[in-house]
Amino acid sequence: MDLFIFFYFFAEYGYTMNITEKSDVYSYRVVLLEIISGRNAVENRVREVSHIVEWVKKKMGSFEPTITILDAKLQAGVDLP
Repeated sequence: MDLFIFFYFFAEYGYTMNITEKSDVYSYRVVLLEIISGRNAVENRVREVSHIVEWVKKKMGSFEPTITILDAKLQAGVDLP
């Protein structure tokens, strides 16, 4: 089994203790977040380990514009009002 696929299922399994169709949807969302943000599912930072879902939740709950979760390469092509 691919290590990344294992991680995505394991992350959802850790929350629900059950692998279901919802686990599949959760994994898809994690992959989608990786694509649009340019970040890995798990980022090892100097002082913290950050899961992409938690990182996005923090960004969405702050006063920063939603566009800040986009990869810089994607932001360059977006016109802000």
